[in-house]
Amino acid sequence: MRKIHIFIICIFFCTIHQNILAQKILFGAKGGLNFANITGEDSDEYANIKFGWCFGGFVDYKLNSFLSLRPELNYTERGCYFEEALGTITTLITKKYNYHYNYLEIPILLKMTVGNQVKMSVFGGPYAAFLLSARIRGKRKMEERTLTISHVILSETINQNIEAETNFFDTGFSFGTGFVLQKSATLSLMIDLCYTVGFRSIDKNNPQLDIRHEAMAMNAGFIFKI
Repeated sequence: MRKIHIFIICIFFCTIHQNILAQKILFGAKGGLNFANITGEDSDEYANIKFGWCFGGFVDYKLNSFLSLRPELNYTERGCYFEEALGTITTLITKKYNYHYNYLEIPILLKMTVGNQVKMSVFGGPYAAFLLSARIRGKRKMEERTLTISHVILSETINQNIEAETNFFDTGFSFGTGFVLQKSATLSLMIDLCYTVGFRSIDKNNPQLDIRHEAMAMNAGFIFKI
């Protein structure tokens, strides 16, 4: 009989524990647009913003009434758009390249939230990212010019894998703000704006060069309670 009582008590406390966790843990999914570029003292002055996608999921664990811990698992597209024109009186060379870096990213964010039905949050924390692919795509063209006409003497398409030249592991910091609209007891809608900057050089062969990722992401998604 004593063993039965102990068994019933264990089930009772496990049920309470699961109910407490259910109140503390939320799940979510989000996706959006990345405005990516490179930064650092050695980054190229001709680098411009490249648009890419980002999406993933997260768990939101409540620490108290306004603080929560949010680990995420995201797919994110980084890189930059590069355009340059060099020439003389008789020759013009134009280069237009897209640098594509795709990562699996794991941010660990501390989030502070205020509000009731419409909630505002600020968040920040470190991230680790693992390279999935790296490639340059673009075109290079050479034109010969005179005072009246010009004609193309060289035109080539670039599609080059640069994974061997890129660091596999990246780390950095993310921070941002967002809003959550509660639709029901178990479902909420969310939008957020997040800035991310890398701490490690992209260049594997020349790690002393200060060339790092940065991106601004605009996301929308939903949060639900099981």
